[in-house]
Amino acid sequence: MGVADALMAVKAMKENGWAIPSACIPQHVKTEQVRDVVAQYLTAHPEKRHEAAAGHALVALEAAFPCK
Repeated sequence: MGVADALMAVKAMKENGWAIPSACIPQHVKTEQVRDVVAQYLTAHPEKRHEAAAGHALVALEAAFPCK
């Protein structure tokens, strides 16, 4: 479901002309760290929690792990 949600979020972003977030997560980053980054983003933005999670996960991960 997570992959399907992410694909739908990217499709919606493209259809609305939004930039598609891109994160460069280092190999040493653990699953728990990724979870914490997304959870912190959702905690900081409670007004967005009703929206699809994948889009917010992409935004949160891009901010935490930007590509250089």
